[in-house]
Amino acid sequence: MLKYLQGENLEKESSISILLNFGTERIFGCSRRCDYCNWKSSKNIGNIIPTKKDIQSFLRNNPHEYVTLSGGGDPLWKYEKNKEKLLNIVNTISEEKKSIRFITREVKNFLLLVTENNLPSVKAVSFSLDGRSFEEWKSLTEEQREMLKKDFSCEFSMVLPAFGIENKSYYLDVFRKLGGPYLTLRENLNDALREDQHKFPSFKNETGSHIRYIPTESCLNSLYMFSGRYEIKTKRGYEILGIYKKIYKYLNEEDKDIYIYGSYVKHLLLPNKFLDFGDIDIMISSSESAKFVKRLEEEFGFEILYSDRKNIEECNEKGGHIVLQHSEYRNINIDLYSVTKDPSRYILKSQFSSERVFFHQGKFVKDEEFFNIEDIEKRLYTKIPFEKGDDICLFTDKRNNAEAIFENKLKSRGWKIKL
Repeated sequence: MLKYLQGENLEKESSISILLNFGTERIFGCSRRCDYCNWKSSKNIGNIIPTKKDIQSFLRNNPHEYVTLSGGGDPLWKYEKNKEKLLNIVNTISEEKKSIRFITREVKNFLLLVTENNLPSVKAVSFSLDGRSFEEWKSLTEEQREMLKKDFSCEFSMVLPAFGIENKSYYLDVFRKLGGPYLTLRENLNDALREDQHKFPSFKNETGSHIRYIPTESCLNSLYMFSGRYEIKTKRGYEILGIYKKIYKYLNEEDKDIYIYGSYVKHLLLPNKFLDFGDIDIMISSSESAKFVKRLEEEFGFEILYSDRKNIEECNEKGGHIVLQHSEYRNINIDLYSVTKDPSRYILKSQFSSERVFFHQGKFVKDEEFFNIEDIEKRLYTKIPFEKGDDICLFTDKRNNAEAIFENKLKSRGWKIKL
């Protein structure tokens, strides 16, 4: 019988981690492509391997008993190929008299690491759980599983859905199938609209096995050493990822007269299916654009990458297009419309059914005839022919070209035409 542990569901103590990406500029160093991963598309993460001096400086300036090796990639990705580099890092940490915890999905590679090498400093492992890592765990012998539990404080971890937990019994079933001892449920960093929705209580059974809940504060307060594009950096989690929630909250405030569409609105509709969205697409009245852009520049550190108007404040009549960039965040694409235009017509007259939806002042608006949420889940779209009399040149005389380019993008991302 599992028992609820009052007061044990919040762990805010900070830790230190070294993020490892053994990939290349084009290949992310992880065998998985998890929807919730903030690292694989991050402008922060490079593939520079920290030197012995980098690691020594990091550990001596930030005294902790444990240091975590995680990703950033996966520290045990392509273990045989990267073994020498990984062992150099582990040995440097050992020389500093620190204990090491791994976070990885590579169950069998971790077993190889600790059985092929004498690594007394490696004390713990957290296996990120998915179908493959679960099967790898089950494929181990009973003796191997018991050794990992006993000698390495083995735990499993799962990232929770972005908009809360619909079925808590599911996680209890997973916990029982794993056979303990620990299952950690981590709050999703990609919660775009609401905060603090999960509140999954910790559980404990008579043998001491736990389910525990870790809020985002734990990650955001922790200190990370990681590879930037050109150098090794050290930052707190909130310095790396905290801007995400601030921007989400700002963009989704109900008093803003902006129209959010494209891949980001699919994320808002289906947060568990579309976490890995691209640039954020927005439409805003030209008369409001200068104030909107100025705040994104001053408060969030965005810069104008492109503008087809020399002076934003003078484009009230013609509209225009602006791209804002950020050193650590996705671009924001802003289409400016004049006060005489209706932006909903532009979005709801897309040639593709999957795009006929937008988010405006706290509400979703969709084309009731063609937009189907079930098709979105399956990444299906219907190509809708323009009808006679349709203004296909809304906002641009190159609308046909734009639609053709976009269709190619849809196909490249795994979308298919619904038959």
